[in-house]
Amino acid sequence: MENCFPSAVYEWQVSTDGGLTWSTITGEIGLTYDRPATVPGNYLYRMAVAQASNAGITSCSVASLPALVRVIPLPSPAVTISSTPYVCAGSVVVFTAANVDGGQLRCTSGS
Repeated sequence: MENCFPSAVYEWQVSTDGGLTWSTITGEIGLTYDRPATVPGNYLYRMAVAQASNAGITSCSVASLPALVRVIPLPSPAVTISSTPYVCAGSVVVFTAANVDGGQLRCTSGS
């Protein structure tokens, strides 16, 4: 890997507002980043690189294209069962089952 900075420093950054603002992820200064579990939402990640003497100066660093991580909530599926309001001996009873927060399995791909 070619590096234009003789003494490069790396820092991983995250944005939760669509890339309008970026925050440095404390302690994440390696070439790879292992993302911890988070609450549902959209997260953009990028790596910034600078010369060690210019670390922390935004105009003196370059950043990678952001990578989007979309965390979707896990569904809490349940079933409710209801019947006719009154049941008499010897009559037919109709039970109706309905799912609650059954979720949807949806796979998408994109750039």
